[in-house]
Amino acid sequence: MLEKNKADSRKYFIFKIRDLVHNSFHTLEEKRTESLLQYMGICISTYDELRASLDPTKLKRSYEGLLEGLDYQMQIHPFHKLDLYQNDFSHLHQLINLANEARDKELHNIHRSIVALKKKLEAENLINCYIQCLLTETTFKGMDYLMEALISDLLYAGHSMSHILDFFKRQQQEFLEHNDAEKTIQNLNEFDRKPIPFSIHICFKISSQTQKELALNLIKQQFEIHTNQELGIPHINNDTLIASKEYLALDEFKAIDLAQKEFQSVTELFDMWQSTTNCIRDDLWYYWKEDTVFHKISLNSIDPIKMLNHIDANYKKQMERFLQLRNDLGSNNIRTLERVLYTLNSAKSLTTQNRFLNFWSSLEYILYSFPRFTIIEKARVVVPEVFGLFYLKNKLNIFWARLTYCMSNKKDYAEKYPTLQNFIMNCQVTEKDYSTPKVIAYLSDVNKYSAILSELSFHIVLERECREIIMLLTEPEKTSKAIQEYFDGIKHDLNYIYRLRNQLIHSTKDIDDSLEYISFRLYRYVNSVLSTILYYQEKNNLYSITDILISVDATYQDYNKKLSPDIKKKKKKSSSEIASETLSPEDIYRIVRPKYLFIE
Repeated sequence: MLEKNKADSRKYFIFKIRDLVHNSFHTLEEKRTESLLQYMGICISTYDELRASLDPTKLKRSYEGLLEGLDYQMQIHPFHKLDLYQNDFSHLHQLINLANEARDKELHNIHRSIVALKKKLEAENLINCYIQCLLTETTFKGMDYLMEALISDLLYAGHSMSHILDFFKRQQQEFLEHNDAEKTIQNLNEFDRKPIPFSIHICFKISSQTQKELALNLIKQQFEIHTNQELGIPHINNDTLIASKEYLALDEFKAIDLAQKEFQSVTELFDMWQSTTNCIRDDLWYYWKEDTVFHKISLNSIDPIKMLNHIDANYKKQMERFLQLRNDLGSNNIRTLERVLYTLNSAKSLTTQNRFLNFWSSLEYILYSFPRFTIIEKARVVVPEVFGLFYLKNKLNIFWARLTYCMSNKKDYAEKYPTLQNFIMNCQVTEKDYSTPKVIAYLSDVNKYSAILSELSFHIVLERECREIIMLLTEPEKTSKAIQEYFDGIKHDLNYIYRLRNQLIHSTKDIDDSLEYISFRLYRYVNSVLSTILYYQEKNNLYSITDILISVDATYQDYNKKLSPDIKKKKKKSSSEIASETLSPEDIYRIVRPKYLFIE
């Protein structure tokens, strides 16, 4: 049984991780397991600021929140199972979880422990550690945490997401051809490399002849300038101007990304200096030279913002809802929503850092009226509650989207898997939507879902998702525990994001490229709160933003109380009595879709 669990987990890893790096079904936006090295670095720099601060009160609260978040990260991180780190994580966990006064006395000791543990992590070959974890993991849940941590560490190490995605595409194909999961996992050693030099070449034009000399002189401060007659790039005119520079990077995509950012900073500096707009324009295709061969890569292929293309669709949908409501809403609601929508709309055209800051500003605007003292307190309450109330429904949405996509993409699947096809036909309302009560009726009845699971065995990810949903629908105690873990993960993530935001604003520290992918989560937080507000204002335009946020808080407290097991009552019941208890379809529906207090 153990070996089967290992084999299933490995197969799940090979097929699920490609979804994660591609942000299929918004899975990357749900990634909250961070690089421990990065998290510890934030903790260390925050403690240094705390020691140097004249008024450390706010920073102390921030640092304590980060410590709790670090403890949460260590408890779910795959390395806590490794003998190499098990005792280290356990001791740090005990220090962080001391009572307030006792922990205050140990703050410096905690800081020094984090510093030392970070050095220990940096000294080890983390790829080998991940391979060891992947080969021994036996659960899907553990594999989910492992995938998230691996991606975070690869990004932190300096690999580009484009290269990571390309790698896992190739590994999935290799597994399909050879069915050797262990070899596929061992291939992760490809990521164990040192930066190498890449010669990058950028074709560019200067639109103003009168400013050409000034522009060339500025570019020459950062790059070497040639004509193509000197370089000989195929299919490029000989008189084309080319800026060249060598970059140390882990892959060619990363090198081109570094070149593009540096060249962009030069063009922006020139525009500020000469009061021009796009006077220097680079070509969409960048070149890199390997031996005597020139390769070209489109900037579109390395732009992470393509993963946020759904922003356009979401924004259009939210804008349409807002315009329909605009004439009926109070002036305060209109100003707040206009501000949020405008900020979200402008985000895609901004730099990574400014996009991240804009998303946070949007969250501040929309939570402003919620009765708490600070923005982080407001966010730590409302955002996890919005997501917690939608937890099961979101699981159903992802499962349904993946299932219908899979069944529609293969012509013979309808005949090959008749039970799945009947399930879809009976539950489908529109091309993309489904009847929640009907899906619940199928997945809470063992006589119906057994046949579904049997046919889903061809798709390890779908089978896992279906089994998880069945468990959540039929075992409220496990649902309560899962939602609490989900709530805690979001709460700690918001602490982390808020600290990153403050470091961007108040210090000269730069943030690595993983900030782009952290901003995906932040956008999801903002959009989910915004969607909830617009949905209930559509139902009744008399509700203010405050009314709806208060309802979210009250509903979650009530929902959590009803869902949480009553330990005293449970002890009085025998195991046979507990086993015989079944939930009605109506009870299950209210777990999936709770009724919001005061506004429904």
